[in-house]
Amino acid sequence: MPDLFRKPRFSAWAVILGLLVSWATAAVWTVDGIDTLVAALERLEFSNVRLDALGTVTLAPALQELAKLDEAAIWQVAQDRSGTLWLATGNSARVFRRTRTGAAPELIFDGKSGEVLALTTAADGTVYFGRTPEGTVYRIRPAAAPESLLATGSSYIFSLLTDRAGTLYCATGDQGRLITVTPDGRMRTVFTAHQSHLTTMHWLVPDKQLLVGTSPDGIVYLLDFAVNREQPEVSVFYDTPFEEVRAIVSEPGHRVYVAANSPAGSGGDSGLARVYALRSSPAPRHSSLLLWSWACPESLIFALALRPSYCLLVGTGHRGIIYELDTLGRASLLHRLSETQALFLGPSSPRPLKTPLFLATGNGAKLYQLGPGYADSGYLVSPPHDCNNPARFGSLAFRGTVPAGTRLEFDTRSGFSQRPDSTWTDWAEAPGKVLSPSGRFIQWRARFSSRFPDLTPSLTRTDLFYGAVNRPPQVKRLDLAELPLNEARRGLARPKRTITWETDDPDSDSVAFELYFKGDTETRWKLAARDLTESRYELDTRALADGWYSVRLVVSDRPDQPDGLALSTERTSRSFLIDNTPPQVVELNVRHLDDDRYRVSFTARDGTSPIVFGRVAINAGDWQPATPEDGLLDSPVEHFTIDVRLPLGESVVAVWVADAQGNVGVASTTVLR
Repeated sequence: MPDLFRKPRFSAWAVILGLLVSWATAAVWTVDGIDTLVAALERLEFSNVRLDALGTVTLAPALQELAKLDEAAIWQVAQDRSGTLWLATGNSARVFRRTRTGAAPELIFDGKSGEVLALTTAADGTVYFGRTPEGTVYRIRPAAAPESLLATGSSYIFSLLTDRAGTLYCATGDQGRLITVTPDGRMRTVFTAHQSHLTTMHWLVPDKQLLVGTSPDGIVYLLDFAVNREQPEVSVFYDTPFEEVRAIVSEPGHRVYVAANSPAGSGGDSGLARVYALRSSPAPRHSSLLLWSWACPESLIFALALRPSYCLLVGTGHRGIIYELDTLGRASLLHRLSETQALFLGPSSPRPLKTPLFLATGNGAKLYQLGPGYADSGYLVSPPHDCNNPARFGSLAFRGTVPAGTRLEFDTRSGFSQRPDSTWTDWAEAPGKVLSPSGRFIQWRARFSSRFPDLTPSLTRTDLFYGAVNRPPQVKRLDLAELPLNEARRGLARPKRTITWETDDPDSDSVAFELYFKGDTETRWKLAARDLTESRYELDTRALADGWYSVRLVVSDRPDQPDGLALSTERTSRSFLIDNTPPQVVELNVRHLDDDRYRVSFTARDGTSPIVFGRVAINAGDWQPATPEDGLLDSPVEHFTIDVRLPLGESVVAVWVADAQGNVGVASTTVLR
């Protein structure tokens, strides 16, 4: 049988996030199964609810606390013919007795140290228990005090059983011996395994066929006493790949369940604990057929027990979880205890399917009775769901059944942290609609209740609808192209200014752009363009007067959002200069120096922009750069001088200047030599 917690066709208990594709479409968080519960158990809160293997949540069987002891553990529970319960405990090797009246358990035996791992009762009311590591078996006859019965010579006594004739069977370690004691006191070793420990025993056929689990090889032996009670026929019933066989139970028809454990770190891919479902086969040599196996999500299996309809209960550690397996090996979560170890699950009479089931724990020694009937109330709290962004919440729908006399109610709470804390809202009832305020995270709680022990509501699916709170778009960049200096020096003016921008919408909405401009001395923004869809615009500055300006970009998500919900963001550029007026050349003068040498001087004047270049040409010849008198081109007014040589006759001296916006001014004069 494959692993019971693999993903089925539909991802079970999966958290499914639907994307918010438009303002009118809500995302939905759907929960409908058990698949991911095991992985989420540390974050999942539930009490008194059963999480079914097929994805249905119901009330769990009622769990009634019968006793609480100041001990480390209750290892074994047995019930005698009068209905009195006997409790074997550790770490002080004590035995307690609890009568039917419900009185507090009475201390009957105090070993001061060690464990009482094994305890059983006989048909005549005699109680037997074994003390570890002393290796002694004690007996308590009706109305008598405890007395030492047998020193086994072994350190451990793991399991005790009796047959109908009153013979006691004692499974020991560390020598792997099975010892019997007859009612007249005769002791005999009837089986010695090639194992250190005989860890558990179970009658497959009462008085005839005994199953014995072992360690460290994890083998289950079958001992057949039908022919010779003193020398049984021994065969291997099943060899597990684990180290320890911890528990064995069987049902009519010879279906056998075996729980096996490995030490921490040695389980490999198969896990640390597993349950095997086997079919007893008389040939060859009383072997077995593997029907299926179940990999336990917990580190240890401590106990097995059968319930009506042959469901198998599995007690585990170290989270105190009780699992329930159906006949196909599908697992349900039945209970999670406050104690960390479910050490004992068991019937207390020879007819286990018709009697109460008892549960005993460790790391908090308590005795419970499981059932009959359902718990009267319970709850399941979902893991928090991350909506990724702040969201507003809508309806909460569920599928299930609510019989008359039962109730299934929901609450929700919301917050902005992954783990619920004091900043989250209080629980609010959700009568079909989520009333919790907006938040990034949301969580629901289902409350189950019933007025009748044989009725329970059920839950198979929840759908919580939400819509992301709209967030405004963002402007990451707004740039205006500047004329490069080398182009301005060449007089390559660009009256059309390119404006580019980069934006982002956190909700992936489509956006539209509007562009405005305003002079620095003006008070109102003027619309340059609207409903732009590209992140680029050419501003023709020839329609504007010279001066300093700014542009403002408005980006809006209105293409995907309705009126009243659309949001916008603005970004204003730095001021920039518009200058389309060419500079003037004034005070052009040519003065003779000597021979053919002349000095040309002139002034370049611009209304707004710095002068960036000046040059002179003689008779349309090559241009010669002129140098400003102060050595720097840093002002709208610059004075230039340059020495040139003129040929004989008439010459034309031309002057060319450019400002920082690439505007060009020219002038010329005639000189006669």
